[in-house]
Amino acid sequence: MEQCSPRGRRKLPFRLLALALSLGRGTGALQSGQLQPAPTRDSELAGIVVGALLMICSLEFVGAFEQEGWKLAGVLTPIAYVAWSLWLIVVGVALFL
Repeated sequence: MEQCSPRGRRKLPFRLLALALSLGRGTGALQSGQLQPAPTRDSELAGIVVGALLMICSLEFVGAFEQEGWKLAGVLTPIAYVAWSLWLIVVGVALFL
């Protein structure tokens, strides 16, 4: 395998940034060209609730619960991730319709 020169290594982050910017611009152009329905109040509320659950779940091994874990967060974590996945699917399908 051929080694990359130091000069090529320095250019890599800038090339990745340029790629990310062009992908972002392309995505923005596609989205602005399409008429998309506004999210409903129910989907917004569900997203906020799921986000709050995920924040609570991130505290499972923080502070006094660092060694053993917080039982409530341990139970809520799989439920929150399934709810988040379903929310993403429902909102994604709603945006395409």
